[in-house]
Amino acid sequence: MPERRMVSVERTGTGAESDDALEPTSLLPAVDVTTTGFSRWIDSAVAFFCIGTVVPGISSASEQLSSLHSVWLSTIGGGLLAASFLMPVYAWSHRGVRPIAALYAAFVLLGLVTWPLAWQPGAPSAGTPWLWLCLGLGTICAALATTIRIAVIYGSVVTLAFFLLRLTPSGGSAGLVLAAQDALMLGVQPGALLLVLHLLRRATRALDNSLVRAQAERVQAAVSQALVDERRRLDALVHDEVMTTLVAAAKSGPGHDPALAAQAQSTIASLESADVGAESTADVPAEQVVQLIADVIASVCPRAVVHGQIPELPVAVPHRSVRVLTQAAREAALNAEKHARASEVTVELVVSTSVRRVNVMIDVSDDGIGFDLDQVPAERLGIRVSLHERMKTIGGSASVRSTVGEGTSVRLTWSGERPKPVVTQRYNSVEHPDDHPLLSRLQARPFTLLALGLLSLYLLVGVGSLSALEQPMLGGVALVLTVVSVALGLAGFGRRELPAWQAWAVVGGTLAITVLSLLAMPRGAWPGHTTWFAGAVMLLLVMLMIRGYRVHAWAGAGEFALVVLVAALVGRPPLSQALTVGLMPVAWLALLTFLFWWFDSIATQIETAQQASGEAASANAAVFSKLVLREVWLTDLQGQVGAMLRKIGDVRADLTDADREECLLMEGTLRDGIRASNLKSPSLATAIAQARLRGVEVTLVDNRGSRLPDGVRQHTLDRLEEVVKDATGGRVVARTAPEGYDDVVTILRVDPAGETQLTTIDTHGTIATSTP
Repeated sequence: MPERRMVSVERTGTGAESDDALEPTSLLPAVDVTTTGFSRWIDSAVAFFCIGTVVPGISSASEQLSSLHSVWLSTIGGGLLAASFLMPVYAWSHRGVRPIAALYAAFVLLGLVTWPLAWQPGAPSAGTPWLWLCLGLGTICAALATTIRIAVIYGSVVTLAFFLLRLTPSGGSAGLVLAAQDALMLGVQPGALLLVLHLLRRATRALDNSLVRAQAERVQAAVSQALVDERRRLDALVHDEVMTTLVAAAKSGPGHDPALAAQAQSTIASLESADVGAESTADVPAEQVVQLIADVIASVCPRAVVHGQIPELPVAVPHRSVRVLTQAAREAALNAEKHARASEVTVELVVSTSVRRVNVMIDVSDDGIGFDLDQVPAERLGIRVSLHERMKTIGGSASVRSTVGEGTSVRLTWSGERPKPVVTQRYNSVEHPDDHPLLSRLQARPFTLLALGLLSLYLLVGVGSLSALEQPMLGGVALVLTVVSVALGLAGFGRRELPAWQAWAVVGGTLAITVLSLLAMPRGAWPGHTTWFAGAVMLLLVMLMIRGYRVHAWAGAGEFALVVLVAALVGRPPLSQALTVGLMPVAWLALLTFLFWWFDSIATQIETAQQASGEAASANAAVFSKLVLREVWLTDLQGQVGAMLRKIGDVRADLTDADREECLLMEGTLRDGIRASNLKSPSLATAIAQARLRGVEVTLVDNRGSRLPDGVRQHTLDRLEEVVKDATGGRVVARTAPEGYDDVVTILRVDPAGETQLTTIDTHGTIATSTP
């Protein structure tokens, strides 16, 4: 199993927004996988409605302009007009509409409050104030600019203000019933839309988080598997060639053996070709930069604690820069391990971004003996070549600070242009709505309650409008049919599919409701809110579309528009009123169709991005595993046996008895590394080799399937090194237990006289010693 170091990594950035914000964010963003396009869709939709209200707003205001003060018209009216035209500009330029939305909402509220003051004294009443067209949009804009909670409060205030305004002469001197109907219709419906947006926003946040978790798991799984594959390949090479060559050299006789030299040369060639593919131009993600440097530092300085900090948004570092930074960090940690005599070594690794650049800072600090920088010779290779000169090759720098008795700190810094991500797009389609990754996260209950709430509103308004009808009896029958049709449409919602006959029954119900309501109308203008049935029909047809009956819904909308057109030709209501009523279901179905199209687009983009993410994860994992192979495992291996293999392969060199003995020690150290990666460190390997020279039999057994916790591992390495150094003979057996045991490590020492000492280390790193 590959040796993996646990390292704390913190993400920095602006953080997630309030739970009430409309624009979804994710704590751990994924590349090209999130559904945050929902916020841009909302911006565009609101901009569309802003433009859509301009023409009817101007038409409605034309009769009232002469009664309003010019200053009010230029400030409030001009502000709303300017915000309406600026909204699409900001939405389509991807700059975000929040500032303009805040202005729009503020102008709407200010206009309502100041309307009675702006109304000219003695001016005749002109009906409903034209600001009614902006009320619902103002509530949505308040949600865009702030939060859902604040928007609900805003909507309540606007609804109350409009109700009071309708009672005044400037508001048309409406009666209490009509004013209440106006306020409810203009205030509750935007609130219902806010609830839908809130539910969708929550669903997108949940989907974002699940996508990010899935992507992280996919990346980690790919990296882990790639590392396992590379480690197995390297272990096989070490076992079959390196260890075989060392054993053969240890058993060789005096003089030079050409066959042995050829075997050693072949082994060297195999090691040199083992990192084929490590030279890459692929960029390395920030998370993997931290993990790679942590692994490299752990290989030379196990006591080091690494803290990583990376940006919240995804960022990568060029491959060549990562290699140089890794090598320099290794040198700094190796100096701390060899020379500092430190009890603690801390590594701070920060990857940050500016406008178009990525920055990396690595700070390796120890609490060791320190040294006087002025006394370091200019030719000191560890400082001059391994750090300063190496960092200069990538445009970086290295600085060393040290004080005698207080420790040393080495800082490596690098900055470069941010690599541009590669974006791939392929589009497919979602076969069934139930399979949609976003819609499947929406619960049916809130939408059922929302439909029932709107039904109650329409029924309440309809009952209040019966007195304004010529045929109240027909209006009452239409109300009853509305209840029956809604019951049919909601039956089994969220539990089962709606039967086709039931869907057609709902369409028939909408037709009957429309015909009865229009037959009950007086000739001429349709008074008050007698057109409540348009909202009820819209609700029913939207329910059908949501439940998958799009053809039925559009058929019902077409029938509704045709019947309203015929009634308008007969009854002669104002053209604007007939168009508003007849096109309401059509407009909402068109909006819902666009929303479904966007859902499909999101689903296909998620599918595409997940496929691309999987391919990218595999490619990144391959690059990362090659970097670990070259910078950690092969570097360690070359440091251990490289010089000896070259001597064995030199046709002019003869091996001495000391060389043969060292070959055996190296073979034992390599065997320990394969068998017990949790019990591996440079200083411990040296101590074990020296103990074996003294005749101590040292056996390491690693039964754990994962890495020991850092604290436990460090205590284990320190204690085992003490035991091995103190042993003058006999044997030492160190064993790690599988996961789930309280004592994770046991160290048994048997001296030449047969006396034993048992040391146990538990999951908290507590050391206990006993004599059995």
